[in-house]
Amino acid sequence: MLLTDDEFRAKAIRDLIESKAVRRGLSLKIFDWGKIEPAGGNKVRQHIGLRRGLGEELARKLSKLVREEFSKVKPQIQGDALRVFAKSKDDLQRVIVRLKELDEPVPLQFTNYR
Repeated sequence: MLLTDDEFRAKAIRDLIESKAVRRGLSLKIFDWGKIEPAGGNKVRQHIGLRRGLGEELARKLSKLVREEFSKVKPQIQGDALRVFAKSKDDLQRVIVRLKELDEPVPLQFTNYR
């Protein structure tokens, strides 16, 4: 939660946090910025949430997409991650390229274990 004197300072702090995140190589999609609301005493507050991992609904959607478009790979949901198995490294790389084309509300990270 962010508590400041006025809306202008809240926006300035938001810009500062986002610039620090970009400098550290983080995606801005990880932040869930709430509305700026009055907090009493000439102050304003804003809730800031951090997204981590895939939600259950998004993981199912991505798993279904991978199953439909790529017959040689097997997606599996493991907690807050989606793991894709295939015999060929080329198949895995095609899945990565396809998932990068999507515009999802969370940043996607890829690790190739082969």
